[in-house]
Amino acid sequence: MKYLVFVEDAASRKQIEDLLTSTSQSFDSLTLADLLVKGKVDGYGGVLTEHETWQRSASVLRYFETLDAVNQKPVLVFSKLKRQGGIKLRRSKAFTGTSPLPAQAKDVQSLLQQMA
Repeated sequence: MKYLVFVEDAASRKQIEDLLTSTSQSFDSLTLADLLVKGKVDGYGGVLTEHETWQRSASVLRYFETLDAVNQKPVLVFSKLKRQGGIKLRRSKAFTGTSPLPAQAKDVQSLLQQMA
């Protein structure tokens, strides 16, 4: 399965990319501008994002009518916060896993398997 890494914070993006590289998972990193292109998300099996990135970008994705495509994918949300609130505009029935940052490979591996 190929994953989409959607994180605007460079430090968090690097952490997530390093984590996926260590688990030999296939992934691409895209920015918000890339995601606004319709059909761009279709080639990915799941989305990995950071909580603040999702919260800031969800309304923009909805405005440009690409949120539905992202919402159909399983999402793994990383957070620096010990206690995070709800995920803005996320479909309640879709798989949404959470993991703390910095993430450990062994912890995330099971979440990636659930996403597959």
